[in-house]
Amino acid sequence: MSKHTVPGEGLSKDNHSRNDVGAVDHTGNPAPPVPHTAPQTAYAPEKRVDDRHPLELDTEVHFQEQFLTGMFRCRTSNIGLHGVYLPAKNLPINDKTSIDLVFLARTHPEPQQFRLSAKLIRLEKEGAALSFSPTDEKQAQNFRRFLLHAKVAASKPLST
Repeated sequence: MSKHTVPGEGLSKDNHSRNDVGAVDHTGNPAPPVPHTAPQTAYAPEKRVDDRHPLELDTEVHFQEQFLTGMFRCRTSNIGLHGVYLPAKNLPINDKTSIDLVFLARTHPEPQQFRLSAKLIRLEKEGAALSFSPTDEKQAQNFRRFLLHAKVAASKPLST
């Protein structure tokens, strides 16, 4: 098949994978237009394994490096089974920092807490995305249960 372009469109006749307005299929007939999608980029900052939920939990971030150990408190802005975003400015962590998170949920009748290791995925000026590193499947299941209880507690109005 010889290549030739459709007048005014600059498309080759045998380029039937492209369905722009004015494109033709392999028989020379006009091809139907298809909706355009956003171009894919090499860097996908919002690549997630699962859905996140807008659950705010008080969180202690325990961190340790070779010459630095510390802890700071913040609140999650969204959390999922495999990761969390911590909105906090100027975090003292990097990709070599050992991180343990302690989530505090205001469950009834007693508050609950859950400790989980994490690693830095993305550090921004306004916060950090972390991926959880459960030690085994039992810890992952217990974390699912904890999140469910925390979400239920957060949906209930506080009694006065």
